[in-house]
Amino acid sequence: MSLWQYENHGYVDNGAHWLILNSDPRSQLNEINLRMDSQVYVTSQEGDTVSLSEVYKTAKGKPFVINSVGVWSPMSRLVMTTLTFWERRQNLGGLEFIVAALDVSHC
Repeated sequence: MSLWQYENHGYVDNGAHWLILNSDPRSQLNEINLRMDSQVYVTSQEGDTVSLSEVYKTAKGKPFVINSVGVWSPMSRLVMTTLTFWERRQNLGGLEFIVAALDVSHC
């Protein structure tokens, strides 16, 4: 099943990891709403160097966020970021939440 079929069935965010080779996410993934916890990765190649990036959106209708997570080359092999998944995604890009708290200790 393709990523697009999974998205249509609501499965993109089911914890599956997706790797899309040699892709520009802006051209191929525009129609898919990737949640902040989506695990979709794309590669791009320049000469002998392959870059690995993660792609997600902070909210529906927001632009893609693309973070570099690693680089592979014949000389240095695979070099990955040391940041954790949520450390890389801690910037919500201006997304605002409306929250409320209720004190139920006196009930």
